[in-house]
Amino acid sequence: MKRIFAITILLIPLWVAAQQTQLSPIESAQRIKQLQKILPLYDARYDNFNYLPDYNLVIVRNDFHLSVIDMDGKVLLDMDGLIVRQIGTQLFLVMNEEKIGLVDKQMHWRIPLKYDHDIECFECIAMDNYFSGNYALVKQDGKYGAIDTLGRTVVPFIFDSPFGLDKTHQMLHFSQYDTTPAQEWITDLKGNTLIGPYTSIGPFVDGLAAFSVGERYGFINTKGEIAIPLQYDYAWGFKNGLSVVIKDGQHMLIDQHGNVKLKLNNNVYFEHALWNNKVIIVHQSDNNQYGAIDLSGKQLIQPHYLYWYTINNNYIAMHDEKEACDIYDRNGHLVKHFQQFKGVLYDDGGITNINDGFFAVMKDSLWGIVDSNFNTVLPFRYEDATYLGYGCFRMVGANGKTTFVDTKGKPICDGPYDDIYPQADGLYKFYTANPDNYEEMIVGYIDRYGNSTATLKQLKQMKAWQRRHP
Repeated sequence: MKRIFAITILLIPLWVAAQQTQLSPIESAQRIKQLQKILPLYDARYDNFNYLPDYNLVIVRNDFHLSVIDMDGKVLLDMDGLIVRQIGTQLFLVMNEEKIGLVDKQMHWRIPLKYDHDIECFECIAMDNYFSGNYALVKQDGKYGAIDTLGRTVVPFIFDSPFGLDKTHQMLHFSQYDTTPAQEWITDLKGNTLIGPYTSIGPFVDGLAAFSVGERYGFINTKGEIAIPLQYDYAWGFKNGLSVVIKDGQHMLIDQHGNVKLKLNNNVYFEHALWNNKVIIVHQSDNNQYGAIDLSGKQLIQPHYLYWYTINNNYIAMHDEKEACDIYDRNGHLVKHFQQFKGVLYDDGGITNINDGFFAVMKDSLWGIVDSNFNTVLPFRYEDATYLGYGCFRMVGANGKTTFVDTKGKPICDGPYDDIYPQADGLYKFYTANPDNYEEMIVGYIDRYGNSTATLKQLKQMKAWQRRHP
């Protein structure tokens, strides 16, 4: 029986608000016309039809069946399987139930479907960066090895178990968790043991890796020599020359020689070091709240917030239990306060940042838009607001209607829409569903100039649905 996998095709980058569209008004209108011709040919339910603007491709999925179409409607790839764009490359990972391969943006095979995989849960791993660092662990004839994006062998297919590849240091990281205690060890690319086995071994950063024997932690160098003895209850890897360790229940910052640079009070934990370790987010375990200190331990932001993120690496946004948001600068000074605050969030190495440009904020229980200097762009009169990039916004009025507007609040394109999401190149994807039957929906694309794939018939249908369920 064929397995059906629910995997989202990742569009990277999803948010490109800080850059301007590369499409002129004429080019953008032509792109909309091309999409308008392709949409009726396929099942265009919202999660089935995905346009990739920076590749000029459309990916259509129907359960486990895959079709890739160019903008002229030509089918470039048609098969049972999955396709996922690879971060940092112009390549796509293609998989069927047993094999794995790579194709380029023209859908030419870079690596044929000849390597095995034993992945049972595609939703459980980051399929979009499977070839992170331009290489990947794969399997052939029952043996594990690694290949690069050209199909060249990086690690020979001689291993019975999977491994992590540290290409920088030419090392393989093996783990065995069915033993008591668990064991980890490091070998060269041919399988000769270099370090371990130990209970755990972390990645090498600046020449050092945290390791443990039993319940004690220390640090080793790339030669396997103990650089900092096994003396900690727990240890994280180094970053910017400092590491967080726990000793006798206390969180401490140490340098690469093991010297203590900062020791926290009991029940206070390190969360994240920002801005070259000058501002450090701390977490109080007794009330589960966040604040910030500097490297000397001076309190910069009092610990009474539930979560935090950075804004363009210039400000820290701290949210309290009422979802109110305080904005602090690099020195911990309060610069703005909002009832609520939201921007374009994405993950960047563990710190959540927000694209520059515009942010949606709440004041007096209504939403508006401010710029990166917190000046009002759209007044506070909306039930909801979201910045979509390229100077366009999704706004919800008091009547619950979703509109797509520019920086002046002027509607860009007639709706109505249940929702609108950015793609790239100043194009946006929308959908409206029949409230009596959510399987019936109209999906399409609009651009920042007001061009839409929606036909007059579709617009009338969407408005009729809204009139029945205002």
